[in-house]
Amino acid sequence: MLRRAALLQLEAAFPAGLSPSVVLEGLRLSGFECDLRELGRELEYLRQKGLVELRPSRISPSSVRASLTCEGADYLESGEF
Repeated sequence: MLRRAALLQLEAAFPAGLSPSVVLEGLRLSGFECDLRELGRELEYLRQKGLVELRPSRISPSSVRASLTCEGADYLESGEF
């Protein structure tokens, strides 16, 4: 459920990306209890599956932004979750 909720947030921002802290705030507002470390693990899992891209922010290279990939959009559209 957490991964799907994160993907849905990234879909809403597509094609732009979101910082993990923004995704975390959305998850918390949706009732999920997690921290930035747990979210980082989940985003890395989604990255390895090809559903999310993690890249440095253009403004601050030390910050990371997550964005939905085309594969991630197809996954959400398929309803196979």
